[in-house]
Amino acid sequence: MKKRKGKVKDGLVEVFYDNGQLEYRGNWKHVQTGLWERFYPNGQLESRENFKDGEQNGLRELFHENGQLRIRENYIDGLENGLYERFNSNGQLVVRGDYIDGELDGLVVLSDEDGNLTRTDTYRNGDLI
Repeated sequence: MKKRKGKVKDGLVEVFYDNGQLEYRGNWKHVQTGLWERFYPNGQLESRENFKDGEQNGLRELFHENGQLRIRENYIDGLENGLYERFNSNGQLVVRGDYIDGELDGLVVLSDEDGNLTRTDTYRNGDLI
């Protein structure tokens, strides 16, 4: 985020690039709350994430500059929880795994750029086993 002088008022926050394109927007109620979106300088959506009481909470999606989904994951109280998926710029799934309380847990499947399985790893409480 750009450094801003003064106090941020509660309500909708919008910040723009020098070229006039929207850089990010979201709701502020003493802290980040609700949906926040960030955009590339060309106007393409870069990220969409949800906040509760200033912490990430709910679905978080990051996008490649070409608009393809890059990462989809979930947060609970600021920690990754649930399914994590990463995609290449062509939209092909390349990593899939699960998080519990911010730690990788269970099977992580890795694929090459064409979607062919290359490796599987198993994690428990964030440690590779």
